[in-house]
Order: sequence, then C-alpha cells, then structure tokens
Amino acid sequence: MKLFRLPLPSAEARQACGMPGGAVWHRTASPRMVSGRIVPTRLPLARLAVLVLSLLLAGPVAAFQFGVVAPPPGVGKEEVSVAQMRDAGANTLRAGVPWGNVEPEPGRFVVSAQLASVDKLVDAARAAGLRPLILLCYGSRFATADSLYDGSEESRKAFARYADWVVRHFGDRVDQYEVWNEWNAGMGSQRQPRPKGDPAAYVELLKVAHAAIKAANPKATVVAGSVAGVDLPWVDGFLKAGGAQYMGAFSVHPYMLFSPRPTPERALEVLDQMHERIAAAVPDRDIPVYVTEIGWPTNTGRFGVSEDVAADYLARFALLARTRPWIGGIWWYSLVDLGDNAEDKEHRFGLLHRDGSPKPAREQFAALAEFMKRGQGFRAETLADSTYAVTGKLGGSDWLMAWKDPGPGAPKAAGSAAPAADAGKASAQGAPATSSDAPGRARAQAAMGESDARPTGQSRAAKAAPAADLAAVPTLLGGADDTRRPLVWKRSGDGWAPADRPR
Repeated sequence: MKLFRLPLPSAEARQACGMPGGAVWHRTASPRMVSGRIVPTRLPLARLAVLVLSLLLAGPVAAFQFGVVAPPPGVGKEEVSVAQMRDAGANTLRAGVPWGNVEPEPGRFVVSAQLASVDKLVDAARAAGLRPLILLCYGSRFATADSLYDGSEESRKAFARYADWVVRHFGDRVDQYEVWNEWNAGMGSQRQPRPKGDPAAYVELLKVAHAAIKAANPKATVVAGSVAGVDLPWVDGFLKAGGAQYMGAFSVHPYMLFSPRPTPERALEVLDQMHERIAAAVPDRDIPVYVTEIGWPTNTGRFGVSEDVAADYLARFALLARTRPWIGGIWWYSLVDLGDNAEDKEHRFGLLHRDGSPKPAREQFAALAEFMKRGQGFRAETLADSTYAVTGKLGGSDWLMAWKDPGPGAPKAAGSAAPAADAGKASAQGAPATSSDAPGRARAQAAMGESDARPTGQSRAAKAAPAADLAAVPTLLGGADDTRRPLVWKRSGDGWAPADRPR
C-alpha cells in the first residue's frame, strides 16, 4: 500500500489511497481514524491543492497477493496447474527460471524446455488473471552457486547478464522478480554441508541483479531476501550491508518446523520482529514483506501434521498475516504434492494430492481467497483463554473469525512484542531442519455433533450471540477445548450471525 506522509502538529499523518468509502487517515501520536473526510491541518493552501490532486489521480490500491508456488517447470500441465490455482481463488503464482536452464555456455542463452514450460505457465496465468512472480536463482555450468557464495565478482557479473536476459525475455508479461532462493541456507550449493550464505555477499549479488532487472524493465519490483525460516541475525547482516536500497520488497519463508511451537501464531511473532528491524533500518520507506513460501507438510513421518491441521494452520496464518499492513502477499508452498513417498515431508506440502484431488487446505484456501484479496480493515485480537479473533470488512459487511489454540503461547496483535526468533537452516525445498517432531493431531470434532462439510471446514456450527463486543467471542466459540480452525460470523444488527465464509 502506498502511503502519503504529511506534517501535522506534533504527529505524523498517513493516508491510504484509493480505499472504498473514502480516505482513511491515521495519526500516529494519538491513534484515531476518520473515514471519508480530511483531517484539518495547517498545510498551506497550495500544498493542500497539490495533495488533493495527487489523491484524485492516484490509482487503486494493488490487491493483496494470495497465491501458490507452481510445480517445477517441464511437467507439461501448465494450463491445468493454472486452472487449479484460479479455481482455488489465487491471484498470483511463483515460478523459477534457474540460471543453468537458460545459459548452457557463456553468452549463449536458449529457450530450454524448462523455460518454454514457464512461458506457457506465465501466459496461462496472465489469461486467468494471475500475476506471476519469477524466481532468479542458483548457478550455471560455468559459474556455480558456490562461486557466488564465495563472492566471485566475475560470477556476479555473469548472474547479472542472466537476469537481464530473463527479464527481457518476459518483457511486460512479468513485473516482479525474486533474487535467489534461501541464500542464508546455502541453497544451490554443491557442498556438504551447505554453507550458510553470507548476507554481505548476497547484497553484492543483489546490487548487480537489481541494476540489471531495472535496466531491462524499469517498472519491475525487485524482491530480495528469500530468507529460509526467520533468520534474524542474517536479516540484520543484510540490512547492515545496505541491502534495503536494492529492493522493492523483502521476502521470507517462515517455516516453523524447527520451532518447539510450530504454529502460525509463532510464525507471525517472529515476522513481527523481522519487520521491526526493517522498519528501524529504513524509516523513510514502507517496504512490503512477501511470504513467498509457507506451509505445513502432511507426511506421515517426522515433521508431519494431519491434513486437517495443515488446513487450520493455513487459515490462521493467512488471517493473522492480513492484520499486518506491511505484508503484501502470501504464496502457499505448494500447489501439489511433489512426490510419492508419504513419509517424506518434501513430498507432502501441496494443497492438492498427487492425483489432483483437494486436501482440506485447498478448501480452506478457496474459502478465504476473496477475503484475503479484497478485504479491508483487518484487526487481530488476543482474547482470554487462548482465544484469538480477526475482524475485517468485505462486501459491505463486517466479518469475524475466531479460534482457540490449545498449545502453549499466544499470537500477538500486530506491532506487539514477541519472544526471540527461532532460526533454522532450510532443507532442499526450503523447510528448516528441526530437532523435534510436529506430530499430526486431529482437530477437535463437533461438540454438537455437526459434520465437517461446511465450505470453510468448520468443525461445528457457530452459535449466534446478542453482543457485538469481541468479549463475546469465547461464548460464540462455545465450550470446545480445541477449536483449531477459525469459525466465521457476519455482523447482524448488534450481534454476530454464523456464516460459512466471508463473501
């Protein structure tokens, strides 16, 4: 979201442009919100006229990006994959164009079979209304990833030429590019164990890649970071090395498998800490954070959760993320299970099974998609008795989603303090290694004998309540000890009425 900053007496005003219902002003010194009118200021008339004109000319706020990581290129089912994403409500996808696939020898670039597959994916995505995010990553046969980790200037220059060629190849079909994948975890390295990528070396690579991308497409957004886990020391090093000046967005993969509390609430806590660091380092810019990978595997072995719990976690993460205005997008990892080994976590991150049939997470994704993309006024509340609520507006109505987490700890409202982060190295697909299991746990069944067939996957019927106050949420949830999946209510008069999904 683009913010205009104005001098106000003893405060700062921020105006969020293009929001339905009028401008919204937020005065940070004394929080208050005024909708549909201008807060009186002492601005000179000429400056005020310029401001008003700029607001009238401003375009609509870009939709929140809510999408999926596409299957690896070359599968030959690009149109099917895009149709599956579109039908789930996604408005974006993430796909990679590894360097080694397009430059087999120095200076000779080719449209390989893998790139041809990504071309089909991009064209199908654009036709379906999905915005592609392209990942530029890893080494080539003549300039290895390890040479980049070692800080080779020649390899960096070669990477920049590759980035330039790819961006020019896509032209105006793609307007956002992510530089590398999980540098902090040594992804792409052939060494064992993989090196922990130095943030200063990454910034040197980012610097030349940023220049190449912008030269080829000045309107493109350069997405930097792609951090495995929420590696706060690495983020600190990145910021200290000046990385913020070479990005339009910062990306992170906040997998929580390494954490003793591998929940979405914990993921948001450490994301809050990360954002505080970015905001402190770059106070004059509002840099969005893109969650370009997130997910919980449904394998039967170590780290796995049940399919129901993965769906619960998807909903809770998405809802809490939308209460952070600095988060600009979420890409669920991944569209489909990537292998046949039911015990291997890397084979079970998908929204869909191998045969294309939906998991509960896919149904939850679809149920929330419109709320994620078009909802406004999101707010998170931590209530008593491990109960959490998110409110927002969609379609002219107020909506409430609430759940109860039986585990230790609690999610924090946006901007609140949180414990130290859980750092971890990523596995080959981006999920951090862990020292503890996250066993699958079945969701609490309906206390009132309700089926689990509602579109949002609610485990029981939501009860209406006469009070609109959020203090009524525990009453709305009822006496169930374990309501992991958010239940949904719509404002009705001065109370809340149960609903199947926000719409």
